[in-house]
Amino acid sequence: MATAAALTALVAYSTLDLTTGPTSARAILVWLLALAVGLPLALRRRWPVPVLGIVLGSAIVTVLLGLSITATGLAVAIALYPVALLAGRRCAALALVSALLGVTLAAVLRAAVLAPHLVVEPGPESLESNLLSSLGF
Repeated sequence: MATAAALTALVAYSTLDLTTGPTSARAILVWLLALAVGLPLALRRRWPVPVLGIVLGSAIVTVLLGLSITATGLAVAIALYPVALLAGRRCAALALVSALLGVTLAAVLRAAVLAPHLVVEPGPESLESNLLSSLGF
């Protein structure tokens, strides 16, 4: 239960900034998505596969909307662990592949299609620099 509450707060607070008011539409959406990602984790030992499905679906929506990918990825990993322990090998392998593909494809779709201005394209100056010069040596 403490893990679910901590991850809910982590998802919400890692996305919200200090300028967002507590009653703005963005803050309400962030908290609803944080609850959808974090709260099912309280039941992960009793129903591991359905909890993983709910958390993974919520995490994909959260990533597509541009909220914290780190916290939602952590929630998916925590939901995936009981599936790996309690389900059979095939179910655990399918759950791992679907979790990895789901979150990764959502992040790529978000970066490449929904927010293409965030994609960094290498220029000639970035190809000429090396690690030591970027560190100031």
